[in-house]
Amino acid sequence: MDESSPLFVTPYIRSGKLLQARESSGPGASCSVGIFNQHGPFKVDSNLGLQKREVALNKEFAVLYVDNPFGAGFSFTENPLGYAKCQTDIANNLYEMLSQFFQLFNEYKNTSLWIAGESYGGKFATTIAHKIHSMGNEAKELGMNLTGILIGSGFCDPRNMLNYDEMLFQMGYIDDAEREYFKLEQAKIEKLIDNGSYADAFHGFNELIHKSIYGLESHFSRTVGFKSLFDHTSMANTNSKLYCDLLKQKSICKEIHVGGIEFGKDKFQCQKNLIQDFLFSVKPLLETLLDSDYPILFWNGNLDILIAPVITENYLKKLQWKGSSRYYSAGRKILKLDEKSDYVDGYIRNVDNLTFAIIRNAGHLTFLDKPETVIKLMTDFINEKNIK
Repeated sequence: MDESSPLFVTPYIRSGKLLQARESSGPGASCSVGIFNQHGPFKVDSNLGLQKREVALNKEFAVLYVDNPFGAGFSFTENPLGYAKCQTDIANNLYEMLSQFFQLFNEYKNTSLWIAGESYGGKFATTIAHKIHSMGNEAKELGMNLTGILIGSGFCDPRNMLNYDEMLFQMGYIDDAEREYFKLEQAKIEKLIDNGSYADAFHGFNELIHKSIYGLESHFSRTVGFKSLFDHTSMANTNSKLYCDLLKQKSICKEIHVGGIEFGKDKFQCQKNLIQDFLFSVKPLLETLLDSDYPILFWNGNLDILIAPVITENYLKKLQWKGSSRYYSAGRKILKLDEKSDYVDGYIRNVDNLTFAIIRNAGHLTFLDKPETVIKLMTDFINEKNIK
């Protein structure tokens, strides 16, 4: 094969349930974050060497990592019209990818398929799951046996996630005057969303808090004195970029068959095309999936600010599905994944096919802080063990 010709599918898979994973802290982020920094088979050391990870998802499942949309990681398009501009584009592209995957690897056809996504990738997980569901028998004939959805720190319903004012006040990071300022700015963003002015709403949200994830100043960072949205016990967002240096080496690119494509070259173009989508909600899709009895697991780290547990809880309680009234009033339980240990892993609430877990001592990227806990939670949920 000519090394300048990319091989689009380079899977790290084995027998078992198939887990399609999409990591993201916003459109343009690569799934390589998950592979090398969180739960893949290898991690990158300071010499850009690969070290085997002891706690990894692929030990339990066949995992298909996807760079999506076009422009993320090594994914690319030579036509400017190829960039995704909305969730419909994303769903169609992922559906086509899965169709081709099952043609190439037909031994995985009809394997239990779990769709997973983190942060902004929670929207993608919801979107492709809904697409597969809506395609009915066609998807099943192609081999897509959709079984459930897994969403960590999911940015799924931005309209109902703008409650930073009370959260930051209760945490002691802002005073009464700042609480009123946040409340006012959030109301402006909500109004822009309601009016369909998604680009203006994005810019307002970015200035208020979001752009601090890139190490830039926002109103939040100027007020509290630090830029860490992923873990409020840290001064800055910590997420190693060693994998980026590794994936830019020509020898590595040749070995993984990506040709002359530069890793992450088009991520900003990807982000630019999805500004209108950033604050778009997938709430109706989640409601359909819940009413269709797909098991869905949500989880958050209790140290996260960007998508704190209370923010996720706010939109979960506003979902309108057949179990919503009971979920709204349901209590939560202490989560202990090891019955022999006194350690409390977190807290969990479950009603029918909806489960929400809070992971103690973990930030936005829960796999970085508590990999054993999150993988055990996912594994028990998928294997239908009692974590309720």
